[in-house]
Amino acid sequence: MKKIVSAILSAALVLSSAAAGITALAADDYSAATAKPLINAGSLSLGTQPKALTDSKVSTFSAYADYTVKSGKTASLLYDMSDTETAYSNDFNNGETLGVANGGGTVSNDNGELKLAGSDWLQTESIFEGRDFEMDIDVRGYHHWTDAMIYMRGEELALNLRGNGPGSSSGNFVVLTNRTTGEVLNYGTIAEGNHLKVKANGSKVEIFVGGESAIVYEYPANITPKSGSISFTINNAHVSYDNICIVAPKKNYSSEKDSYMQINLGETVSLSKRINGTEKVLASAQNVLKVGKTYAIRATREQGTVKVYADDKEILNTAADFPVTEGDISLWNGRIGVSATAEDSLENLKIFNSVNLKANDDFTELLPVQTGVSRNASITKQWSWTGDAELNGSINSNNDGSFIITSPSANNSFITVENLFDRELADVYLTFDIYSDRPDWTNEEFYFAGYTLKFGANGEAYAPQETAKNIKCADKYKYYCNDTHTIEFLKTGSTVSVWFYRKGEERTLLFTDSNCSAYTTNFAVQKFQGGINISNFKVYDKAPDGTVGIYGVNEYSVFTQENDGVGNVPEGTSVRELKANLNNPSQVLVSRDGKILADTDKVQNGDKIEYSGRILDWTVKTIAADEYALRSIVGDALFEHCKLVGRQYYVENEGVSFEWTASNITLGGKMKGNVTAIIDADKMPAQDYSETGINVVVDGDTANPKFIKLESGVKSYTVAENLSEGEHTLQIFKNAESIMSLFILKAIKFNGTPEKPADKTHKIEFLGDSITAGCGIKASEPGDWMHFSYNTYASRTARMLDADYYCISNSGWGFARNLKDPTTINRIYELTSDRRDGSLKWDFSWQPELVVINLGTNDNFGLQNIKNPDLSALKEKYDEYATELLTMVRKNNPKATIIWTYGAMGYGMDVGDGKQSGDWIKETVEKFAETDKNTYFYKMAASQNGGGSHPDLIGSKYLAEDLTAFICEKTGWTATGLPEKVTHTDGEVLKDYKFDTTTEGFECARENALSVANGKLHLDAADNKEILTSAVVGDRYLDTYEMTLDFKQLGSHDWNREIITLRSPNSSLSDAVYLAFLGNNIATKSNWLNPLKNEDNLQLISVRNGKIISSQSLKLDDLYDGKEKRIKVKMSKSRLEIMLYNVGGSIPDEPTFSLPLGGSVEEGDIFLQGHCTTFEVDNIKVIYKTDDIKRFDRADAPEIIFRSENSVSLRATEGCEYSIDGKNWQISNEFDNLTAKNTYKFYMRYAANADTLAGIKSEPLSVKLYLNGDINHNDGVDGEDLVLLRKHLLGAGEVSDKFAADANTDKIIDIRDLVAIKKLAAKSAE
Repeated sequence: MKKIVSAILSAALVLSSAAAGITALAADDYSAATAKPLINAGSLSLGTQPKALTDSKVSTFSAYADYTVKSGKTASLLYDMSDTETAYSNDFNNGETLGVANGGGTVSNDNGELKLAGSDWLQTESIFEGRDFEMDIDVRGYHHWTDAMIYMRGEELALNLRGNGPGSSSGNFVVLTNRTTGEVLNYGTIAEGNHLKVKANGSKVEIFVGGESAIVYEYPANITPKSGSISFTINNAHVSYDNICIVAPKKNYSSEKDSYMQINLGETVSLSKRINGTEKVLASAQNVLKVGKTYAIRATREQGTVKVYADDKEILNTAADFPVTEGDISLWNGRIGVSATAEDSLENLKIFNSVNLKANDDFTELLPVQTGVSRNASITKQWSWTGDAELNGSINSNNDGSFIITSPSANNSFITVENLFDRELADVYLTFDIYSDRPDWTNEEFYFAGYTLKFGANGEAYAPQETAKNIKCADKYKYYCNDTHTIEFLKTGSTVSVWFYRKGEERTLLFTDSNCSAYTTNFAVQKFQGGINISNFKVYDKAPDGTVGIYGVNEYSVFTQENDGVGNVPEGTSVRELKANLNNPSQVLVSRDGKILADTDKVQNGDKIEYSGRILDWTVKTIAADEYALRSIVGDALFEHCKLVGRQYYVENEGVSFEWTASNITLGGKMKGNVTAIIDADKMPAQDYSETGINVVVDGDTANPKFIKLESGVKSYTVAENLSEGEHTLQIFKNAESIMSLFILKAIKFNGTPEKPADKTHKIEFLGDSITAGCGIKASEPGDWMHFSYNTYASRTARMLDADYYCISNSGWGFARNLKDPTTINRIYELTSDRRDGSLKWDFSWQPELVVINLGTNDNFGLQNIKNPDLSALKEKYDEYATELLTMVRKNNPKATIIWTYGAMGYGMDVGDGKQSGDWIKETVEKFAETDKNTYFYKMAASQNGGGSHPDLIGSKYLAEDLTAFICEKTGWTATGLPEKVTHTDGEVLKDYKFDTTTEGFECARENALSVANGKLHLDAADNKEILTSAVVGDRYLDTYEMTLDFKQLGSHDWNREIITLRSPNSSLSDAVYLAFLGNNIATKSNWLNPLKNEDNLQLISVRNGKIISSQSLKLDDLYDGKEKRIKVKMSKSRLEIMLYNVGGSIPDEPTFSLPLGGSVEEGDIFLQGHCTTFEVDNIKVIYKTDDIKRFDRADAPEIIFRSENSVSLRATEGCEYSIDGKNWQISNEFDNLTAKNTYKFYMRYAANADTLAGIKSEPLSVKLYLNGDINHNDGVDGEDLVLLRKHLLGAGEVSDKFAADANTDKIIDIRDLVAIKKLAAKSAE
């Protein structure tokens, strides 16, 4: 490309786009920076006295002139000439005073100070005549009633200095009045005892009091400032001044008095310095020029180095000090002028403030001093608050010339990188693009010419630096870390300016200052936490004055650049495509017989090519079309030959911008062999993410897309291989969301003939957040939030509906601006681009038939973070912004169906009245739908098994199926791939997994999480990972079945949770019946992963619409005893029964759980799920069974109604039977022949009948048999028992055990029991 540019520049095939003032440099190879001369004089006469030519002061310059050498004469080019002079200076130390011009009173010298004492009123003589000046005065003593004036610009401006008397009433002690316009500006600090400075430059006047800015005044645009005198007045009081100094623009120069540097041209060429009129030659070249000959002279000065060329031959090369200093004189920057020893002249004089120039026929090119960061760049400091932290910060270069600065990985650490320039520079212009990878708790500092520019990610403006001037960054730049911005630094002599703006948008001047004291500068960066990517780093010795377009054949074209035109153009090529194959196509015109052709016209051999109205001797040279010839569809031509979906647009000389998630392009037609795509991944994250790439579908094979990871910079990617000769389609999807990456598709190359594909049956636009972007869908680690958009619910839905689609979706985005601004879809919905060019408005020419909005999750997170929220006010904001978005969507898509869906990551926080924040959205949508009948709300099932609790690969499949079915219901569309209900036969074996060698088709979202070891399926979700398998059966309409499954938890059982979902139509636990195994630390009342919030480690739960409707749970001490468990499941229509026991052990007599299913989800498949665990399963066998389980519910624990030392009577419950061991059952509720002092457990259950199985045994009732009469339970009958019963009978107390108190077992406590206890006690005493 560089060679092409150089060749075309030489041919001067350019278009100037230079504009007045400084122009931002184009960051591409299709334009060149230009320089305009400061001075451009055809013929310039030189006198014997110095004459300044430039108004501005510069340190670096090149001068070009034609000079005819004359005998005995020398022409001089002068530089570092002062632009100001002292017009008046007086310290009044020698008795100086001023005359009185008007009024009465005295002007005297009072001990080295100028004292004005008025008699009514007094005005001094003038001390200066002019318009522009800088005046310094020390204001000394005041009278209480002092009312002094300094008249400036011939009394047009009056600066009033007031004492406490006249000033205290208004609080205005310094007052500036424009007596022409009547404008008045005030300052509230008294000037007495302070240094006063006045800067008057054109229409701007600044007043400083004591070093502080007091008044800044700008003349009205229609008023021209006057030029005039400066004088002083005083009222009937007094005022004293001292050290008055006025500096004004220098008007005349004198070789006998002034100081400057000079390059002397004559027979001898020399460099000399002139200090206060005395010249000293520093270097010379004798007899290098001949008298009478005219030479093309070029003289350059860069810092101390001066070079002179004659007819491109170097004749002087010397170095002076920089700066040249002598006494209080310092020469390093100033005006440029001329003089001569006698009358002389220079022809065709041009002076540029640059030494890096290349002359062309039509323009002067400004060449960069440096492109890319210097090899001398080095890390000079690393630091961390953590004292022993590893200081592993780095600076790394990328292939595209960009570089990344990364701070140490420890928290609160920074890195400083210095010497980013190859060398110190005097005048310098630096431009680069910057992207920060961290949105908070970070900042960057840039060090340039003694100034510090600091950006903070949280809107922080700047931090004070003791040794540097600070450039304030206003709050308007708070989006800095979300996007790429351009920063420009400019130092010209003593003036420093900084620009900062979003890349591609209008340049914004951030700061300018004319008091830079640095002669030269380098550039350094400090990064606090995180990393920054700096690209397009270019250094010049001046700011470009403009750019010129460079023309020729685009480097990715197969057209050929020829001396007299463009060749290898296939017949039938359109004008639009021809232009697309040329650089700067917007400036190209094609004509035939003097008539300009339209873009849709076909070019013919011999057509003329023009550039911006300039007719060149270029023609089009066509060739016969070959349907399988090598073809390159370049830039804008992609729109002509391909179908693009997703708000793409053409960036001139770059290609087609891909920004939004799943934005895509489809190429069709005849093809063979390989197809390559040239892509510039120009906006990539600083961190290397594996998902920043494209998905490629060849010939509609959507089940087997090819994922290609993109690398930063321009690269060629093979997107299809070995295509057989014939018709093909190729579709390329952008994978990641826009905040992660953007790319430019420059061209597609292939052998064949393109044919634009037809639209699909439908068109859908998805608006969403990370759920729609595919975040976490293929998580491999706990913190993985990787984005794979091809597998999301949105992409799957579109494929099932045969729809063209794309997604405007980004992680963290919402709709409620008070909670998420600026990351709201509302802000960007009507834009074509957000990150590349936020000024482009979308024209909505692509009209979707359906707009799906999936927003609210991040808005809800915003709600949760508000302390003491005003829910009523927040609900109003929800309604306002949701309505705003709906209105915006409807306005721009008048015929589209709108569906707002929400719930995939939960339905939001509780907001009172049994509602959640999701209900706020639902109510707003339904209210909107009252007048907009084509708008609907759809509650999406929760699915949170992916990274960051997002839907994973498995869950997204079901979300898509459910959403697709809803869309079909509301629109009447048809879909392919929706599951259909399958008829099974009773006893049919649906699945029988052995896992001898393979996973037998089981899948999950994480790679390598499923494996087979020792004939068992191994599921790995250790270290806080998650795992969800694909469906066990593959029938989401499965209603009844029996299943056996062997299960074993491996490793620690503290933080593990395993779930066997026994019925779920979509893998979600929000509508499911599932069995949960909980580790020790999960089975607590406070852990959020514990569904029932009790201490039971085995829980059977039925959930409907996110709410638990029934459950059973147990705490099993041997649940994690290291033994393999067999789980037998019987799922019928009305009841679920589970039996859990050790493999090889005895089979329990009754189910572990028997859960009635009333109100539960009626159909669904089986899934395996785990969190922070490793477990294995084996021998999964599922049989379809139609038998309904009819079993009585579990009875309550039995209640005792009588007890003796050898018998127990339980309360009789109709239909129940009883057991003393939980195995053997009897109808009688009486138990006799028991042994005293033993403890027994009694159970009760509903007895089986002809239609219904016996119920599960109840919880046990534990009963200890005490001796008859042993009221105090000391295993004996004694006098204490006698006392207790006597008190009871006398009404003096109650016995604690009435069964024991009934000593004679007649079921009545009376005096006879007292007799019985007395006998028993006596017998016991024997």
